[in-house]
This record gives sequence, structure tokens and C-alpha cells, in this order.
Amino acid sequence: MMRGRKPEPTVIRAMRGNPSKRPLPIEPKAADGAEPPADLTPAEQRFWNEVAPLLERVRILKETDALALTALCRDLAQEEEIRQQLAPVAGPDGKLRQRLLIPVQFREGAEKGVMLNPLFRVQTELRARIQDAFRNFGMTPSARTRVSIDRDGGEGDIEDALCA
Repeated sequence: MMRGRKPEPTVIRAMRGNPSKRPLPIEPKAADGAEPPADLTPAEQRFWNEVAPLLERVRILKETDALALTALCRDLAQEEEIRQQLAPVAGPDGKLRQRLLIPVQFREGAEKGVMLNPLFRVQTELRARIQDAFRNFGMTPSARTRVSIDRDGGEGDIEDALCA
């Protein structure tokens, strides 16, 4: 297991102005953009169509990132589905009922209790993976605050692209 900070993509380091002034590593070049896989569900395809153009505008998305972006889109679609399943619903009396806690009876004749819906744990884990993917693609607010753009270099403004 490696210690220390995770290495930043060279593109992100270059956009930040290479604050350490160390030589940037020479990375293998990949073609810009990525094609979505054919087996995406409609929800996953919708997330691909939202996220991929943002990353292409700031020249971060490469064809080698297709698997990582596919995983992100699948996680986003699955989290959305779980969020809908955990949404409050109207009970028989018309009051909204939370689905976060579910009733359980541990054994016959024992008092009923409640437990945390297992979907909540899955949702929490998905959100952590989504946040990690956002950081890896440079899509978090903290990543944007450290990015500086050379406007003469013809590169797109990452904040404009990500916040558009």
C-alpha cells in the first residue's frame, strides 16, 4: 500500500500552474474524448451525457478514462434509484412515512423494533465512491479553487465548464 498523497493527473497539475515547479511527468498520450459503452442503461446514459461534455470541454476526458467514467455513471444511476426507494411515501392515513427505518420483529412474541434500512448503507458507500470519482476527475469545489488557467494557451476555463 502506497503512503502519502495520491498523484494528481498531469493535466490538473498543469492547469494549477505546477506550484511545486517540479518537472511534469511525460504521460502516454490518449485521444481526447471517450465513447459511451453500448450496455449503459438509460439512466446511466443520461449521466454520461451530462458529465462527459463537461470533462471534454476542459480537456480532461480521454478515451482511456471511459471505464472510470462508466463506473461513475453507474454509481450515479444506482444512487439515484436508491434515493427514490428511500424517499418518504404517503401512508394509509395520508401522513408521510420515512423509509429510512424499517420495522422488524426479531422473534415470535417479542416486541417489534426498527432498524436502519440496509439501502442507507449502500447509498452511503455509493456516495463515497462518487465523491472519490469526482475528485479523480477534478470536479470538486476544492479541485476548482486550485486550478489556474492559461487563457492564452487556448484551454477552456475549468470553472466555467464545470459550473455551466
